[in-house]
Amino acid sequence: VFTDTAIIQDVFDGGGAAGILLNATSDGEGNAGRLMDKASWFIAVIGESAGSAKIQFTQLFSTTNGVWETALDLTLAADDCVIVDYDNGLTTNDPVIYIDGVSVALTETSTPVGTRTTDVGSDLYVGNNAAGSATFDGRLSNAFLAPALATNKGRQINEAFKSRYAAEVISYEPDGYWRGNETSGTTLVDYGLGANDATTVGSPTLGVAGGPLDNETTTSVTYTKGTSSASATSQTSVLATQTVLSFCKGSSSANAETFVGFRSGDQDFLQVMSNPTDNYLRLQGRDANSILIDFTSTVAIQDDTWHLAGYTTDKSTHILYEAGAEVARDTTAFTGALTATKTTLAGYSIPAENHSWDGELGESAIFPVVLTAPQILDIYEMASYVAPLPLFGTATFYIQNEVTAANVDT
Repeated sequence: VFTDTAIIQDVFDGGGAAGILLNATSDGEGNAGRLMDKASWFIAVIGESAGSAKIQFTQLFSTTNGVWETALDLTLAADDCVIVDYDNGLTTNDPVIYIDGVSVALTETSTPVGTRTTDVGSDLYVGNNAAGSATFDGRLSNAFLAPALATNKGRQINEAFKSRYAAEVISYEPDGYWRGNETSGTTLVDYGLGANDATTVGSPTLGVAGGPLDNETTTSVTYTKGTSSASATSQTSVLATQTVLSFCKGSSSANAETFVGFRSGDQDFLQVMSNPTDNYLRLQGRDANSILIDFTSTVAIQDDTWHLAGYTTDKSTHILYEAGAEVARDTTAFTGALTATKTTLAGYSIPAENHSWDGELGESAIFPVVLTAPQILDIYEMASYVAPLPLFGTATFYIQNEVTAANVDT
């Protein structure tokens, strides 16, 4: 039970979100076990059937309450994250409910009428209601309240709960972040704020075991030079303040080159790559004014081992990084723009030439800021951080960008 205070009152006024990690055994007491309950609104597990259940969200209104529920989208006896994003300012507003980072279809079983009922004066219950008559069956952790979610935040929160490395990357608010942990299909999910999923071409191999993180079981994508790649819609302009980091594992038997690149047509481009003559990490680019940068480190990255490699640029100073440390820099200033139409993973920077990657890629991220050297080192070190990541036990309660912690009986 969390005692009512101003910071947790009427979270859905003007837009807000409530979420929690769970592993539900059944739909709970009275077939409506509460995840979170603050009297005027509550989230419950209902409708258990054949190993699945529904999520129901209720917001009280002065005349008729609003009630929405999902299909059987919650898998019982499995770790999940449920988030409700809602603005109760209008009766015509519907919530968005995320399960495992994906917004799911809803059925409105009761249409709200009147004005919303305030929750001021009501404590927040996690795992039950105030009457003690709707006990949740299973495990709960990490309940949180937050402002209304920005684009892709539901997906990001879910992934951050699963992975310490992803949580570290996401904390720096990347525009694009393709983990490459899919096992099938032609889509690489973007966990960045841009929500630009990448599409693979040429049938790269997904779900390759032995991913780049030492402390997590992850997979990666294997690309073949000249055959397979992936691309997504790019940011409007990339030759500005920017950081790019990606794990790459180049094949020592091929001249792997570009592992992350940006391009607009055949002329303007920026790419981080392995130099084909010596396999050293290299940054190459040309702006709209034909200003060329092209410099190479003395660190080989094409050796059948994983490297976290990339660069930062502010248009004037360009720095290459490998394993969390600076390995080369160049101060040739760009004067023109690059309006990039595509971000490529393992692709061609210039279509007329074969500059693609050969080997594995994973955890590719693009940030709209120049990360500092200590920040890049933090990201690199998180890839091998070995402290346990408990999903259950101590519940951390996140409120409006502030954090308090409380031990709860789960």
